[in-house]
Amino acid sequence: MRGAVVHRKLRFGPFELSIGKRGLRRDVAALPLGDRALDTLIYLAERPGEVIAKKRRLATAGLAIATSQTSRAATASKRRSGA
Repeated sequence: MRGAVVHRKLRFGPFELSIGKRGLRRDVAALPLGDRALDTLIYLAERPGEVIAKKRRLATAGLAIATSQTSRAATASKRRSGA
């Protein structure tokens, strides 16, 4: 079945994660998620019961880049202030 698209859905509580359509819903409402958050959620949801090392999880989400303490602090400050 080459080229076939699989539209797998995972349900947990009131949530439904559509892997093929790349979306998360709560009951009937679509929830806005950024690409990295959605990638991480899909990655973890596809591995139930598996312990995932932090470095492996970050690498999967495209976050395995070196950052300085200063840049992390600046990013955290921006997020807290809503900028």
